[in-house]
Amino acid sequence: MKKLISACLCSCCLLPVFAQQTDTLKARAGGFSTELNVNLFESELNFNNVLKQIKGRYFISDQWAMRVAFSIDRKKENHDENQAYGTNAYFIKDTRKTFSYSLGAGFEYHFKGTRRLSPYLGAEAWFGKKKSSETIETKDQTTEIEGAWMQQSTIYVGSQYVYPITVTDYIEKGFVSGGFNLLAGFDFYVAKNFYLGYEFIVLGISIIKYDTIDITYTNPSSSSSAPVINGKDFEFGPSLINGIRVGYFF
Repeated sequence: MKKLISACLCSCCLLPVFAQQTDTLKARAGGFSTELNVNLFESELNFNNVLKQIKGRYFISDQWAMRVAFSIDRKKENHDENQAYGTNAYFIKDTRKTFSYSLGAGFEYHFKGTRRLSPYLGAEAWFGKKKSSETIETKDQTTEIEGAWMQQSTIYVGSQYVYPITVTDYIEKGFVSGGFNLLAGFDFYVAKNFYLGYEFIVLGISIIKYDTIDITYTNPSSSSSAPVINGKDFEFGPSLINGIRVGYFF
């Protein structure tokens, strides 16, 4: 009888502890998550930020998680203009293409927090690449552009005598990029395995090397190349990531 009473007392003492350990809304070891990103200011719903990434996390333990994110994006535009009649007949066909991808990997350490709140610190490294090209065909000439899209506009200068000037700019530039980020964020669990969150870069390093833009003009009798100097961008410091993370654990 004494043994039975002792066993009951032990069970009663351990029950609150056991309930406290299992009664959690947060992810546990072995859980896998994916998430979207909601930008309230732009009314957009995208995969993990405006980068169109798909992000996944796997919890090795209750505190440690691995994270992987990747993206693939392809864009093609066709613009045709054709005036076959009259003294100023012309034909223009403009084809633009871009293809880009990125890959990131890292880890997170989640602190105890509360029953619903899971703050964490993390780190990730990432790599990305983008290729761009454009082909402009007319009746007399073909222009091949590698490394960007050409954009031309007309401005008018002068005071007494106003005359137009054509300004050429380049958009959708191709590049190779890479970097490393130290991260901080939190998950707030609205229901079991369903969370909202936010994340920002405590300290980040990013390097972008733009492709050299090569322009080749071709007609039936000759061809020439007009290269444009490439460039680099370097960033170092903290930054914010737009949008609220919405995720679910499996």
